[in-house]
Amino acid sequence: MLKRGKFIGLMAYLLAALPPAHAEPRSSASYSISTDTANAAGGRAMSANYSDDGSMGDVVGVSATASPVLAMKHGFIGQLYETQSLAITASPASVNEGLTTQLSAVAALDDGSQINLGSSDALWSVLNGPLVGITSGGLATAGEVFINAPASVQGTWNGINGSLTLTVLNTNVVPPGDTVPDPVFTPQSFATSQAGLYQGLLKDGGGNVVGALTGFKLLSTQAFTGKVVLNGITYSLSGSFLVDGSFSGSISRKGKTSLAVTLHLGSTAGSGLTLQGTVSGDGYGSAKVSTLGVITTAGKTGDGVAFTHTGYLTADKQWHLFQSLYTGKGQLAGVLSFRDVPGVSDLDGALRWVKNPNLLNKSYPAGFNLAPGLVGSLYTPPLAAQRVLTQLANQHYNARLTLAGTGLANGGIAKTLSWLSTNALAYYGPEKLAATMVASTGILTGSYTDQAIKLTVPFAGAVLQKQGLAGGNFLVSNKAGYLLIEPGTGFAYPGSEGAGALARVVLPGTAATAPVVGAVGFGAAAAGSFGGVLMNGANISGGLESVVVTGAGALSGSVVIEGKRYAFKGTLASDGVAAVMILRTGLPSIVGDLHLALANGTADGFQLTGTFTADGTSHAIDAQRFPIFTLSSPAPQKGKYTLAMRAPDGVDTALTPGGDGFASLTMSYLGAATGTLTLADGTTTTFANRVSRNGEWSLHRSLYTTGYLAGKLTFRNVAGISDLDGQWRWVKPNAVPKTTTYPAGFNVTRGVIGSLYTPPLAGSRAMALLSNTNFNAWLRLSGPDISTLPALTLPSVDRAVTWSTANKILYYGPDKATITFTPTTGLATGSYTDAANGVSVTFGGALLQKQGLMTGRYTASGQSGLFSIMPRATNP
Repeated sequence: MLKRGKFIGLMAYLLAALPPAHAEPRSSASYSISTDTANAAGGRAMSANYSDDGSMGDVVGVSATASPVLAMKHGFIGQLYETQSLAITASPASVNEGLTTQLSAVAALDDGSQINLGSSDALWSVLNGPLVGITSGGLATAGEVFINAPASVQGTWNGINGSLTLTVLNTNVVPPGDTVPDPVFTPQSFATSQAGLYQGLLKDGGGNVVGALTGFKLLSTQAFTGKVVLNGITYSLSGSFLVDGSFSGSISRKGKTSLAVTLHLGSTAGSGLTLQGTVSGDGYGSAKVSTLGVITTAGKTGDGVAFTHTGYLTADKQWHLFQSLYTGKGQLAGVLSFRDVPGVSDLDGALRWVKNPNLLNKSYPAGFNLAPGLVGSLYTPPLAAQRVLTQLANQHYNARLTLAGTGLANGGIAKTLSWLSTNALAYYGPEKLAATMVASTGILTGSYTDQAIKLTVPFAGAVLQKQGLAGGNFLVSNKAGYLLIEPGTGFAYPGSEGAGALARVVLPGTAATAPVVGAVGFGAAAAGSFGGVLMNGANISGGLESVVVTGAGALSGSVVIEGKRYAFKGTLASDGVAAVMILRTGLPSIVGDLHLALANGTADGFQLTGTFTADGTSHAIDAQRFPIFTLSSPAPQKGKYTLAMRAPDGVDTALTPGGDGFASLTMSYLGAATGTLTLADGTTTTFANRVSRNGEWSLHRSLYTTGYLAGKLTFRNVAGISDLDGQWRWVKPNAVPKTTTYPAGFNVTRGVIGSLYTPPLAGSRAMALLSNTNFNAWLRLSGPDISTLPALTLPSVDRAVTWSTANKILYYGPDKATITFTPTTGLATGSYTDAANGVSVTFGGALLQKQGLMTGRYTASGQSGLFSIMPRATNP
């Protein structure tokens, strides 16, 4: 476009000074062009059948006819072309899994010319298939495949798309390479030393196996008997060799012409006695060669047909295999050579696997004629508690099992599993996968079941110790596929990617603003129940409990100061002030100075302020009146909540608890709080008290006889974080009797948040952020060493778990985790056991729906750590 525009502009400028040029009218039966002028820089002429956009005397222009459809672009000074198509090629066109292929493109233009594009000129993309990705330079990387699989790519240039389908090749099994040629045959005369058993194969002119000579017994008298199998039919053969070692005869066939048979005795270069003459599948198995050269084998063909076979080892280390299959309607045959191919095989050769058409068969009724290769490996049975493959690591998740074939969705299934020292296979997932191996033969059998899609795949195979793998086959939906089991510790499985940074409960950035209050005189409207906390500076130092003010101003209740409880009485005067004295035996009296106050903007938001002074220390009073709520006018905070008492980051778990306390809270329509709190050291306590008119809820609970938990929370909506928050002081004295955690005690103040909790509907998860897949969450334990083994320090455990739509939290092993989630409360309890590593702990926590996180605590060796469940981003 730019090139054409520049030329047009230049021509117009050069001719601008010339006098106007005129063209005469032109016409024919199909078109007419009226008089135009050149300095008009072009013009349009048209008729019912023709149009012409001309420029500078048609040096450059476009002409077109309606029928037939024709377009012509005049001249080449500023030729404008259009891209018609894009041809994509790949080098190589077939790429091994894990390797790369270079893409390139050629654009075909509407003037018949072509442009070879640079690799980075086109925009590349993967349409479908096993490609990991394509660079901007057109270098495509093949992913892992179970079987040879197609992959489609697309290139785009100038708005035109082109596509290509290439092949990604599976490279799991190593072939032996070159084949062993047949030994050279030298005819011989008959000798009594040639007596014995013979067997061999019949091949056509193309080298294809069409039958066999079996059970051929030659006597010292030169007489013989045997059988000829030809195209699935068995015929008896008998006769006698001539002195020169030859035989000519025939086999009569009912309704068919006789078979002409010629045989001759001889030897090979390896001095092996041989009989030659004329007559005119992945599978697995195990074979045993006796010291006498007798070969016995049992196995299955690639379509699952079982067979047994007996053969003989020749002096040339060959095995002439012929096995009739499908009730004489097929065969498996070939010459196999015993030879050492380092790292690959001890036996190999080409086979001919034939099944004749049979419409009554469900599996491959059209039949087939295949030429699979066979590899075999010497097999050494393992010792007790020893894995049959030395490449298998002594750990869990040490192998990958692949089932590949067109009968399976997406072409196959790959699962990482554990090949145990018992030589059984163990899998840890919602599907069922198990297999056992016969140690004496190296043959394994098993099955894979996915109940969710109602799929069961029985499989069987054999161990190839020389290649360090196991292979075999399966049959599902009347279609065969192959089995491959590879040792390795780098295969992905749910949880192998690591859980990443530990997600923690987030606290609000700023504390709630306390209501502004003003002193008021006493009136009957202030009568009611009060409760609150005491503050020594910024520290929570106690609480007020069961404080009652009567309509006459009488005042009574309990005050708890640093864990010690005292009862008090007094009277609020008309000015709203009360002075109380608490007498103590042998100790100075505690003096209380209480003042009635009212929160600004409220009619009944009464509070008690002032101080209690004990032992020379003043404790400020922060107590709230509990308003009267009804069914018709319920507490705004009515509902269910879950709470977390957060441990600081970097807490020293040897000194203070490292887990998060957790609770389920119900606020009734009356504004009364009920529920149970589990603290990070495992101590439990119940909730009490009621919410104030300003949404404040004060709590004081005595613990450990002389310890306590006290603080004030405020109900408020902090977007994405919480619906109530504040602080609690938690004090455990030294040497609490019968305590197993933190016997030295502690004194901490920790942030607390709460989140509204909505029980899930049937079929929905309580943690809504979780994906609708298996292994969608992380179970995490972090903090003190959870192992009891002196030689092992285990400060954290991360396990991928499944949180189902039934709100069951499932873990499949190989260690053991049992988790019980209660949908009505949002709480979870559970245990984790790993006997091999000396681990056995219990844990519990609460789901904070607003943050999409479950948090809690566990105890190990007298210390507390963090338990959490968080969404898992990936699902390998």
